[in-house]
Amino acid sequence: MTQKQVAAKSRCELKEPVDEILDFVKNLRAADNVAHPSAEELKRMAERFGVRTVYGNYNFVSTVKNRSAWFTVYVGGPNVLQRQMNAKQREILSKVSKTVEAVHEYVQEAPVVCVQRTMGENPYFNPQCTLFVSVHRRRNGAI
Repeated sequence: MTQKQVAAKSRCELKEPVDEILDFVKNLRAADNVAHPSAEELKRMAERFGVRTVYGNYNFVSTVKNRSAWFTVYVGGPNVLQRQMNAKQREILSKVSKTVEAVHEYVQEAPVVCVQRTMGENPYFNPQCTLFVSVHRRRNGAI
């Protein structure tokens, strides 16, 4: 399938997965497997996986180093989709419904931590951000 064909097909098929994702995330905060630790609890959880430096700070190592652009796709309407996609990205996008279903199944069972914070401290822009982190494989990151 060409990139234009994938994009056209995706415009039609992605509305449902995008709506599914939004509904799922809205309800995730109240799920039984989602913990809402305080800042102090988060600190204690993370410190177990860090190494104290000579200066008293913590150093954390993660197996996740960065996003892989080659395997990254944007899911949404035509204003969101990438204009140029490689063959792997087109393949990933063509299977987005199955991927969304698999992620939903995983997140419903996996232990998850929800962190809510205000980003920034100024009079112009202070978005409220919510981060959900699976702690199933705790060595992947600080938590």
